[in-house]
Amino acid sequence: MLNANIEAAMNLSFAAFLRCGEFTLDNKEKFDSSRHLSRGSVQFLPNVSSPTHVLLSIPSSKTDPFRKGVSIVVAAAPGTSTCPVAALRYLFEPHPADVNSPLFVGENGQALTRTSFIARMKSAIARLGLDTSKYYPYY
Repeated sequence: MLNANIEAAMNLSFAAFLRCGEFTLDNKEKFDSSRHLSRGSVQFLPNVSSPTHVLLSIPSSKTDPFRKGVSIVVAAAPGTSTCPVAALRYLFEPHPADVNSPLFVGENGQALTRTSFIARMKSAIARLGLDTSKYYPYY
């Protein structure tokens, strides 16, 4: 399940140009579905059984000074290993959860933290044989 969470987080954040702070929490932060991405933030369209895209509702962001929220349409990339819609669908289908629970969870079963996500990202970069010091995590 953890790998599915990390894969979905990586695929979605890349496809939707998300900032790390939009889909992870600081270590000291407590999850709040009214401010953070939750399962209810994702809507599969036209339907969950054969989605062509998702509507991602971001309740709060650094670039949203009035905290009105914003919705982003993220298209599927069928047949690719980096399809954000397929990764989200896999995350949702076998593992139903409350709409107010965190969209992505870490090893402890709690909302995914920035520290944990960056560590997993650096580990993936290292497995590719690349120098992790050349990749700076932008928040």
